[in-house]
Amino acid sequence: MQGAVDIEGLMPRDRAVFIGLPAHAVVIDALAPAVGDGLVMVRRGDAWALTLFRDGARAFEHGSPDAPEVTALQRMPGATVSAWRLDNDLLGVVPELVAGDVVHSSLSLRWVDVNELITDLRGRDEAHLVIVTAGDQQAVGRVNGASPAGEEWGVSEVIALANIRRPDGNVSVIRTSIAPPSPAPHAEHTMFDAAPVVVDDDGLFTELFGTAHAFHAPRLASPYGEQTVDALASQLKLIARSRLESSSPRLEDLIDRAASRRAPLVALADDVRTIAIRGVMQSTLEQLADEMLALGDVPG
Repeated sequence: MQGAVDIEGLMPRDRAVFIGLPAHAVVIDALAPAVGDGLVMVRRGDAWALTLFRDGARAFEHGSPDAPEVTALQRMPGATVSAWRLDNDLLGVVPELVAGDVVHSSLSLRWVDVNELITDLRGRDEAHLVIVTAGDQQAVGRVNGASPAGEEWGVSEVIALANIRRPDGNVSVIRTSIAPPSPAPHAEHTMFDAAPVVVDDDGLFTELFGTAHAFHAPRLASPYGEQTVDALASQLKLIARSRLESSSPRLEDLIDRAASRRAPLVALADDVRTIAIRGVMQSTLEQLADEMLALGDVPG
């Protein structure tokens, strides 16, 4: 084991709701409407406890070995609380991250060939999560080892972002011992549109964390039939540009990522409603999501 994962360090800076507020003044559950799908972390020194929210409800909880129960940690002098809204891909792998081991942390993309790194990881026994950060953009992918469990995802997005070669870009690699649920037969791999999975008393999560938790795993088939983003990507980008003008590149990148996975249009619309873009009102994003659904004749 090369070290525990610095979850806070992996959080995208532009998705922060707030950072470092005094913890004693915050009610965690009251943050759910502001966070939506996201993560709240209470920290005091090296002790931390996190709560993952999905659709306004607690979906997963975990803490460092030296951390007390979250409410007790909040009451301790000097404790702080931070919160982030997360895209579905990062949100879906938080349980794997907290159980994983750091292999590489924030290696500069100036010195790392991510294609060669992924090839190397595929030759190892375990699966790994690869996280590339470049400015305000972030991509997460799962790379199988020689004994694969589950399916790889997100690798093309990781490589594409790494190839931008920004001077501030970096890559982290986390070895994971938790296999994601296997896809249903013939199901298309999509963006992380969460379906709750409850681990029973004999499950791996109970062994690791002491109590059974519901966490949110990938749902691999669209409930809305064959209407996927890839078939409408160009038109969706035009809608984004007409609505957001100079603020559209972040959303266009989201569309490209969804199209590469053949994600259902409804999953993209859900991400558009929760994405944070500086200078863009939430009501504008809501209207944009509705227009996208209307383009595909999908109910909102």
